[in-house]
Amino acid sequence: MVAARAALPAPLAARRSCCSLPIAAAALPPLSLSALAAPRLATWWTFLHLTREVDESKCALVYGQMNEPPGAGARARVGLTGLTVAEHFRDAEGQDVLLFIDNIFRFTQANSEAIYVPADDLTDPAPATTFAHLDATTVLSRQISELGIYPAVDPLDSTSRMLSPHVLGEEHYNTAPVVQKVLQNYKNLQDIIAILGMDELSEDDKLTVARARKIQRFLSQPFHVAEVFTGAPGKYVELKESVNSFQGVLDGKYDDLLEQSVYMVGGIEEVIAKAEKIAKESAS
Repeated sequence: MVAARAALPAPLAARRSCCSLPIAAAALPPLSLSALAAPRLATWWTFLHLTREVDESKCALVYGQMNEPPGAGARARVGLTGLTVAEHFRDAEGQDVLLFIDNIFRFTQANSEAIYVPADDLTDPAPATTFAHLDATTVLSRQISELGIYPAVDPLDSTSRMLSPHVLGEEHYNTAPVVQKVLQNYKNLQDIIAILGMDELSEDDKLTVARARKIQRFLSQPFHVAEVFTGAPGKYVELKESVNSFQGVLDGKYDDLLEQSVYMVGGIEEVIAKAEKIAKESAS
């Protein structure tokens, strides 16, 4: 048997379904199999009526509704399910099969692990609907990226249902919200800093800002995959060491260290070594 693939590209409002559905419903091969990935109700209803209008319909249908969860539900599996059914008819029954997937974009979108946020608005219906089906979200921020901090993860917008003492342990569970609180307080002070400057802040607020900026930069990490671009070796820090380091920043153990020393490094030992190196270079 000869297998061939064809596409029906069409821009928005070009009435792609008006062309694709009749082809799938009244196909020439002995069997037509249509896999509808996240169809609209109108599309599914039209297709159903088209198959009934054919005198001798030999069309099978696999579909996943648009309201299904994207990653774990029918939307992500409908294409592969349709392919499996088509292979059965081809291999087990020796039939010619026309496999029609409508549409490949929604199928690809359902399998996507990275979620595009239109206009950086997390309340947009597209990401907001997706977030409802997830146990954790790691939000990448344009503002953090502009600071040169990578990975540009926003710890204030990122969420996880695993943030509980039963999963993480007491130390991690107690440290994480305090880190977020310091970062949130710093975010609340940024307008005042922009208008009046750091000098107008109280001593407590200045300390909060200093620790928050260290936390921000300590969240940066040189990746192994980026070595060829940055020339800096990748670093890996174990979870327990990370938690202890952040707790040390919160307790004020590293208040005397410069911000540059906590940027793009590994563990806290490297931070201290980098701080000493910067101090020696400044002294000389």
